[in-house]
Amino acid sequence: MHLDKNSGFTLIEIIIVVMIIGILAAIAIPMMQSNTNKAKISEAIASLGSIRSAERLYFIESNRYISVDMGQWASGPLSSYIKGTDLDGQYFPNTCYNVNNGTGSTLNIRCNMNASGKKASNTLGTVSMDQRGNITYGSGINS
Repeated sequence: MHLDKNSGFTLIEIIIVVMIIGILAAIAIPMMQSNTNKAKISEAIASLGSIRSAERLYFIESNRYISVDMGQWASGPLSSYIKGTDLDGQYFPNTCYNVNNGTGSTLNIRCNMNASGKKASNTLGTVSMDQRGNITYGSGINS
């Protein structure tokens, strides 16, 4: 078997390929991070909706909303309507969610997306939902 001196890639060809891969990576990585952040926000909103539904069921029976602090889902007053494990998602545990000012006829459900989540880099801020389902995003969140 005879090897030709001209076989293989030149240094210029390899540098061009590496540059193309670098450019593609520079474009793809921010797009993937944006999609991950959208997934985190979607997970938080879905859990807020579940909490809102549980609160509405509680309101029907007692004519008032109830406050629930982070991590009290297993033993709190809403435990017969929603379980803490129902709120454990891919990005956030149930301890990220709380209901404050939930007395009387007003309701503010909040997800602290800076809390110790299941994945690294949970620094998105907060997202809230009221009794009507209106969503409010904290600073730094682009919905």
